[in-house]
Amino acid sequence: MDHLANEAEIEGLRPGRVIILPSSFQGSPRAMQQNYQDAMAIVRKYGKPDLFITFTCNPTWREIEEQLFPEQTPSDRPDLITRIFKLKLNELIDDIFKKHILRRTIANVFVIEFQKRGLPHCHMLIILANEDKPKDENHINHIVCSEMSDHVQFPQLYECVRKHMIHGPCEALNPHSPCMEDGKCSTEFQNDTLPNKDGFPRYRRRDNGITMTIDKYEVDNRWIVPYNPYLLMKYNAHINVEICATVKSIKHLFKYIYKGHDCANIKLQRPVQEGAAAAQGTLEWDKIKAHLDARYVSAPEAAWRLFEFPLHDKSHAIIRLAVHLPNQQPVYFAEGNERQASERAAMKDTTLTAWCKLNSKNPDARQYLYHDIPQHFVFERNETWNHRLQGENVIDSQVCQTFMEAAKRRDLLRDDTEYERCMSEAVIFQMPQQLRTLFCVILLYCNPTKPVDLWNSFKAHMGEDFMQQVDAETAEAMAFYAIDEKLKEQGRSCSDFGMPSPTSVPYSVE
Repeated sequence: MDHLANEAEIEGLRPGRVIILPSSFQGSPRAMQQNYQDAMAIVRKYGKPDLFITFTCNPTWREIEEQLFPEQTPSDRPDLITRIFKLKLNELIDDIFKKHILRRTIANVFVIEFQKRGLPHCHMLIILANEDKPKDENHINHIVCSEMSDHVQFPQLYECVRKHMIHGPCEALNPHSPCMEDGKCSTEFQNDTLPNKDGFPRYRRRDNGITMTIDKYEVDNRWIVPYNPYLLMKYNAHINVEICATVKSIKHLFKYIYKGHDCANIKLQRPVQEGAAAAQGTLEWDKIKAHLDARYVSAPEAAWRLFEFPLHDKSHAIIRLAVHLPNQQPVYFAEGNERQASERAAMKDTTLTAWCKLNSKNPDARQYLYHDIPQHFVFERNETWNHRLQGENVIDSQVCQTFMEAAKRRDLLRDDTEYERCMSEAVIFQMPQQLRTLFCVILLYCNPTKPVDLWNSFKAHMGEDFMQQVDAETAEAMAFYAIDEKLKEQGRSCSDFGMPSPTSVPYSVE
């Protein structure tokens, strides 16, 4: 569909209704298989995923509840649920891939699914740079936590864990829970993070005496779903963060996120028949009812598709290469046009046949395997492979490796140099409080590429007025806290710009 949902379409998305979507919306096993192969191409080049993140919509988000009409519940507004979850997901993607909250990422894949109750959630696989991959226990514990926080020292985090990160009941309450092994829960107390089990590490879960009450049951660290404290507190939703540890876990993860549509339970029975139909033994078959029973699409999923939000995405463009036997390439044609389509196909080259011709004419191409050829050649519209044009971005007799580098050398793309000059000039005649205001303006409206470096260069000047009372380190902390307060007045915070959230200071900040 090429339009957004109108009011009539949204009105039709009432809870409990079965939404019938055009066949183009349903997807196909072939398309899902191709998406899976695209994801595996990324893994082949950049290595196995390091993090598996599941982000689920929270229907009690303030942004949703504030927009509800009187006597409405979130389930009455699938349009709100999908739009706000999409905005939250965009911000999460920026935090991870642009601000590098979980260290520097080099590739990713994510898909959107919908729970049985209709809430959207995202499964995301992340590949980290080699220097940032989790290599030891301390690094894993820095990213993933599987314990409750102290409710006195971190009350907000404690409450978020209680609301979102307690796994479902098991053992006597639910003996069929997936975590059950040999009649008991497989999750146990342990003082240290241990090597992987079935593709996932066994995270640290200390028996530290911290518990919480859920309904009438008392739970401890064995019930905690692994999470990242920063992401959990910022998004106030279920965000499961796992470390991928082995090749076995990768196959499991990819098969899970590309498992296809939910299966339907089918019951076959012979209906009660009367009259001549019964005598002849024929069955009555209601095609419309059979179609309605085949698949159920929840209202939020229907809204998501009507808004044309993506159901999957990846960090890299993938070129799909043809693989076929001689004269058995796919041919697409309209009914009645089979002969003409076959004749045209015989005159054209696919990526495979063009690659064979390339190798027969170009000895340099023979050093590359078929799946590596797109890195060095481009398949043009004339159905031939031609050399990729590299090394033409020459600025001042130097070859630029990226377009961004070439643009910077030509002064077509600004970097933080302009903001550094601005702050350096302001330092000469402006007071520290004015410098802090200027720094906030740069963050809010200029989008610097490295805010942390800009802060480190001028933090001493921005905290000079506090140095009359305290030492230099505390003065810098107070200045940082004051900047964060100014940003909050505009609905932002330091964490929005890739800077750590400030800790509280023991002194008042004017």
